[in-house]
Amino acid sequence: MANNYGFSKEVLRELKHMPERRVEVMEALLAKDCARTYRETAAALGVSIGTLYEHLRRMRKHEPEFYALLMKKRAQQIAVRKEFSLARARAHTWRWFARRRYGS
Repeated sequence: MANNYGFSKEVLRELKHMPERRVEVMEALLAKDCARTYRETAAALGVSIGTLYEHLRRMRKHEPEFYALLMKKRAQQIAVRKEFSLARARAHTWRWFARRRYGS
């Protein structure tokens, strides 16, 4: 794993004992700074979205502490993605109303 995603050394050691596919799912979910969607993550891994959900379910069942850390990191990424989306929507709205108002 090239990136430690801000996890502690204990968590990184625990990752070595997890099944390889679950680690790949975790890396694919956290790979971008802006939080991939589950559909994008499944496509990046070359699996169906149902398979991705199954890996997450197994992670939640067998490694609950790690799953909680993963979801915490994901929530942080999603918050950044949301702010970006809101800023883009505000800019779009302003441009749309400016065109309507000034006819440009």
